[in-house]
Amino acid sequence: MKRISAWATVCAISVAASASAAQELPPNIPLGIPTMRPGVSRVPRLDGVSQAAQAAGVPQGPGAKPSKAVKPAATPVAPSVPAPAAAKEADTDNLPQFDKAVEFKPRGASAKVSFSLEDADLGELVRVIGQLTGKRFIFGPKVKTIKASVYSPQKITVAEAYQAFLTILDQNGLTVVPHGRFLKIIDTEGAAFQGTPLIGPGGAVPTDERYVTHLKRLSHMGAEEAAALLTKFKSKTASVEAYPPGNLLIITDTGANIRRMTGILDQIDVGSAGDQVWIEPMHYAAASDVAGRIGELFDVKAGGSAGKKAAAGGSMGDSGSGDLHISKVISDDRTNSLVIVATE
Repeated sequence: MKRISAWATVCAISVAASASAAQELPPNIPLGIPTMRPGVSRVPRLDGVSQAAQAAGVPQGPGAKPSKAVKPAATPVAPSVPAPAAAKEADTDNLPQFDKAVEFKPRGASAKVSFSLEDADLGELVRVIGQLTGKRFIFGPKVKTIKASVYSPQKITVAEAYQAFLTILDQNGLTVVPHGRFLKIIDTEGAAFQGTPLIGPGGAVPTDERYVTHLKRLSHMGAEEAAALLTKFKSKTASVEAYPPGNLLIITDTGANIRRMTGILDQIDVGSAGDQVWIEPMHYAAASDVAGRIGELFDVKAGGSAGKKAAAGGSMGDSGSGDLHISKVISDDRTNSLVIVATE
């Protein structure tokens, strides 16, 4: 009886302990998975982790030593990206260039240079002039089709070479006009509409073969009469326009020819009553020689009523001779003509 009571007591204690342990377990542990007893510490063994640890040489138990050195995991390296190339400045180095055999060394206007060439490309001459003077030129394909020849047995100055260059352009129907910091080579025909330099009344007209536009104010002659006169002396592609309200002439021509025409105007723009202007071309004699002979025969400077011979002997007639006079006789060597200002 005592044995049965003792056995019953042991069974009751065992059931109570099992119930207490069941209460301590988390409620989410599924049935069938072995649980740890209270007071017993045991780490479940995961085969996959254990195998990876053994392969890496990690110790698996107390006092175990690694079978091989543990290498730290390699840090991933980002792929190298090439640095962006430096931006290249836009220029004309990759375009066709002139021959750079001659180094750019502009010289002074008085420096002496050789200036002889035969059937040379005008485009190459433009390059040489640019090298000598430092001027910048813009030109079209027409320039490259023109040949130029110059003969100079002695060296000339850079200024003289530039004047000769402008003359070569003029002979081929070309001229230069300013275009910003460049000089633009254009056809002389229509140069008046291409931005030629404007020189007002009283301004200094250049002496070279470069086209300019000059305003000339007249004192006594009418603008239309003067324009008709200068039409005979202007260059082939030049322009002479009259502006009657202001008694002005608008002349577009080479500087050298404008100076020549205004010189003629200054001589004939005088205030003598009854004077008229005649232009007489000379065919068999030099105009300058004929002008000198007329000056010897007549008192041209005084504008007298008769010539020297008339004053001495009187071959001009008696009555009305005081109204006859020659005011001016001007020779134009370029056209070999005489410009005569006199009474009819």
